[in-house]
Amino acid sequence: MTIDIYPLNNLLVLTYSPDNGTDWVREKLRENGDFPLKNTFHFKIEHLLEDAERVKIERAFDEDTDLPDDDSIFDRDSISFILGELSEEYYWIAPGKVTHHYNLFLHKDIKFDIKLFTSTRFISVFAKMERFINRDIIIGGEAENAIPEEAMWDLIKKFPNTVQKNLYEGAIITDLIRDYVDNIPDYRARYENYLNKRKTVAPSDLTALVRDLEIHKFQLILDKLEDMLRTQETIHERQWQEEILTIITLIYPKYIDVFRSIPVKRQGQTSLQLDMLLVDSGGYVDIVEIKKPAASKIVTPGKYRDNHIPYRELSGTIMQIEKYIYYLNRWGVDGEKYLSGRLKGLPAGFEIKLTNPGGLIIMGRDNDLTPEQLKDFEVIKRKYKNIMDILTYDELIRRLKFTIELWRANPNPE
Repeated sequence: MTIDIYPLNNLLVLTYSPDNGTDWVREKLRENGDFPLKNTFHFKIEHLLEDAERVKIERAFDEDTDLPDDDSIFDRDSISFILGELSEEYYWIAPGKVTHHYNLFLHKDIKFDIKLFTSTRFISVFAKMERFINRDIIIGGEAENAIPEEAMWDLIKKFPNTVQKNLYEGAIITDLIRDYVDNIPDYRARYENYLNKRKTVAPSDLTALVRDLEIHKFQLILDKLEDMLRTQETIHERQWQEEILTIITLIYPKYIDVFRSIPVKRQGQTSLQLDMLLVDSGGYVDIVEIKKPAASKIVTPGKYRDNHIPYRELSGTIMQIEKYIYYLNRWGVDGEKYLSGRLKGLPAGFEIKLTNPGGLIIMGRDNDLTPEQLKDFEVIKRKYKNIMDILTYDELIRRLKFTIELWRANPNPE
């Protein structure tokens, strides 16, 4: 038994060659009016490509036109059906033949094969697809919403075969009865091992799509930051903070909003004014302190007891962050309700959580520090790494450049 699918003139033809002749097929068509094939195709008697029509089509071909190698399509041992009709660039297959409710369009240049239509377990590929797509299906070509031919063949490779189906059923059944019956084979492990051995679709397509966008984004941020550092004298403090905040939310996409000028309640004392509070997608908050580089030195050039120590600006900012964290934690539920009430433009039910806030300090330059100063500065950073992250503007630039280099180093990710 063979099934061939091929273009013939302006038609897409399916030729069925059963081992026991075609008389029974024609008899079934006369009696029932339709003929199901491989649980995938459904033909009616009007879909028959009659002998006279086939001869007429054959004579209409030029000498250079490729016909199927197997001349049995005109033999009595085969029967042919009109599967689709050519309309511009696509063969149109009306609902009822392969799909139930939606049209199927196949580009004229794709590979036509029975495997495109039915899986090894006689599952109709396109009938399954339309259950989830709920619209006309277009394969190949440049039409809007068309599924690339390569993607379609990848999908077919992933269709469950008989082995996978049996292992999956075994896993489900044994999972349910394992607590009640002893010495049950571990079909769950067999099923997972089978899935692990199957070739998976590489996630590189998405990476390739966004690579140029990411390089462009980080390059724009880098150019902006370097320009700000060159012209920092012309930028006032508040504008500088707003610009750096924008850069931070682009570099760290987990942050979705910023609170400004937050009066943190302190029992028995006046409120503590917190300038900026970052909010992440889970509702958790982190404190950020941004200082202009020219006004914020980090470690002294001289030594105290053989160590370069932090300048007052840095040590004072660290102390300030620690104080903010202390009072935010003590503010508790009342603080969460207060901050949640100040949210604007976020989804309904989104709530702020004051659970161990962290800190982020952006200040100073390290491009003119000696190796010893850099080493002592790293000691200071690591001392507070569980509480806050301390970044210089030069480190921020290095991170941006490194990120751009990583994206550019993988033009064709595997």
